[in-house]
Amino acid sequence: MNALYTTVEDSCWNSDQAPSETSVEEQQTFTIIFNRKVKVKQLKIMFQGGFAPQRLQAYSSLNTSGNGNFKLLMINDDEVYEPTDSSQLEDIPLEECECSSLKLVMGESTDFYGRITVYKVEVWGEEC
Repeated sequence: MNALYTTVEDSCWNSDQAPSETSVEEQQTFTIIFNRKVKVKQLKIMFQGGFAPQRLQAYSSLNTSGNGNFKLLMINDDEVYEPTDSSQLEDIPLEECECSSLKLVMGESTDFYGRITVYKVEVWGEEC
């Protein structure tokens, strides 16, 4: 199994702040476009403590634009994963699938304002 995608070590991804208290449940998305067909098997992700989502879903697509029809993937035999709020790298086994893009959908942040910060993302699998 190889790393198919890894974020840059000295950077992070920040979601937009939720515009009002009524939209704190708004979902944030992080899309990875591989530009080739890959077989995804595992996700490793690190959220900043205090700025983690309370739920995470993963979707796959064979479309290389990142805008195609996405299929929900099972995570640990469930449709929703509940990340820890601890600034630790989490190993998340994904339903094995062939795809060209992967979308992570995150919701209900632990931050009062609905913000999410991702320090590291790795996608593990094989080339097709």
